[in-house]
Amino acid sequence: MKKIKFKAWVNSLKTFKKIDAMYFNGNNNVYAVMIGDKPYALNNKEINILSCTGLKDKKGIEIFEGDIIKVYNIEEPFKVFFENSCFVVENTETSFFLKQVAEKCEVVGNIHENPNLINRD
Repeated sequence: MKKIKFKAWVNSLKTFKKIDAMYFNGNNNVYAVMIGDKPYALNNKEINILSCTGLKDKKGIEIFEGDIIKVYNIEEPFKVFFENSCFVVENTETSFFLKQVAEKCEVVGNIHENPNLINRD
């Protein structure tokens, strides 16, 4: 069975943390996570949960939702996100399924630590 992986961006700490537990309500929606010995409710902007895509880039790095990748010789990087039950990559010019380019792309950052890579205005 494939293991589902998540990580959390903690806004107040400006860092990623390992999620130790997830708590679900009656509708199977996550309402809180445990990071170390501290619980975080998901009803505010303090925590962003990012899921692993299950794919790796050309260097063997796991690709997560929110990562920024370079594809082929395309100068503008792409943002990885989850939409309509699949992982997609998008820049200002185009978008396509991550699975099409995963083994040929390279993770160069993420939207939390490196927003300047995709927000070049």
